[in-house]
Amino acid sequence: MKVTNETIYLFTSRGSIPLSFRPGDMVSALVRDVTQEEVILLLNGHQVRARSSVPLKPGEQVRLVLQERTDGGRLIFRLSSHHDSSRFTDGEIQSLLRNWGFPVKEPNIFLARELNARGVAVTREEFLLLSNFLPAREVSPELIKSLVHLWVRGLSFNSSQLDALTALFRATEEALPDPFQILAKLGEEVFLAGDKLLLSSRDSRELLIGKLMGLTRHLGLDHEARLQEHVKESGGRDSLESHSLKSLLLSLTGAKVSREFPFFQARALLQVLTGLQLLHVHFPVETGSSLHLLGWLSLPQGVAPFFLSFSETDDKEEGAGKKTLRQVYVHTITPGLGRVLTELRLVESYLTCGVTVEKEETQKVVNGHRERLQKMLQDLPWPVIILPCRLAGPRIIQENWLNHLCDIEGEGKIDLRI
Repeated sequence: MKVTNETIYLFTSRGSIPLSFRPGDMVSALVRDVTQEEVILLLNGHQVRARSSVPLKPGEQVRLVLQERTDGGRLIFRLSSHHDSSRFTDGEIQSLLRNWGFPVKEPNIFLARELNARGVAVTREEFLLLSNFLPAREVSPELIKSLVHLWVRGLSFNSSQLDALTALFRATEEALPDPFQILAKLGEEVFLAGDKLLLSSRDSRELLIGKLMGLTRHLGLDHEARLQEHVKESGGRDSLESHSLKSLLLSLTGAKVSREFPFFQARALLQVLTGLQLLHVHFPVETGSSLHLLGWLSLPQGVAPFFLSFSETDDKEEGAGKKTLRQVYVHTITPGLGRVLTELRLVESYLTCGVTVEKEETQKVVNGHRERLQKMLQDLPWPVIILPCRLAGPRIIQENWLNHLCDIEGEGKIDLRI
């Protein structure tokens, strides 16, 4: 075995060591011993002698990703760090496609890039299956991301699911509707679904807690599951009575009503809701360290949408040990203030508070209350830093929110409730 530029070339005699790996597979190896000329690795229970130009230490655990398997029995691995699972170059991806017998064209290259970036190992047959869902031309990055996302979660994918998830990933494009603006426009319509969807400053603490706990049900994220269960129990003899937002949108977009209603916006919001379901499906609360809430606030001047996020992540930096980041993220839009983004970040022993707005008059108001806010927070157990209010355009704020919402790097740690 030879290691050059973080690539490991492993030479084995046919039948000597049963290393049955496929390109894309990731394996762990233990460094048993290091001498001036060779390294002894424990790989799948077998000791493998190698030569390495990469400094390794006895007892060190390394991760290897198989890039290529040649006809002569040579295995080409890539040395992977804990933070960067396997970053192949385009040349390496093209080499892998040629060895697998696939055309080296943009759709296949884009698909291989996304699988590689997500650290997903697939067989040749699985790659062939995924590639069959890609159009021959004009393959968008959002479609690739949606396809891989559904595959990773073991979900069946059809055109409607792919379209919904792709629309969510494309939401930052200027030509498409802004989901948050749609929430603002449809806010008044939510009253048709009952006040269980609305959080009001006049509500008691117990009522607010009850509404938050019931948001998933009242907003209809379990609509399809409840409908399927209802059909099984009743045999389809009677209809399911539902007052969720999703059932409301389904009824409004599928029926003719006399009053004016933004059908296009409703369909777009319905698609976004479906995309969000697919984005964070199958992640129970007990395994997560994040919580996202999306809904409306009942204000004196009307109903305003809001997005509230609580998250906790651990960062490991060399020489710095383990750092825990706790964050509270609030996004709202009101007729008077416009868009307002607020971020509270607790890193180690410091709490920082930052606000971003789209209107200059709102910026002046927020900056005028910095001293008062500092006094209000002075009794907290951490030093508090109130940052000057930032001014940004509505598109920048929208992209910030969507990037925060659609960030899938922390997958497996998200419980999304709309």
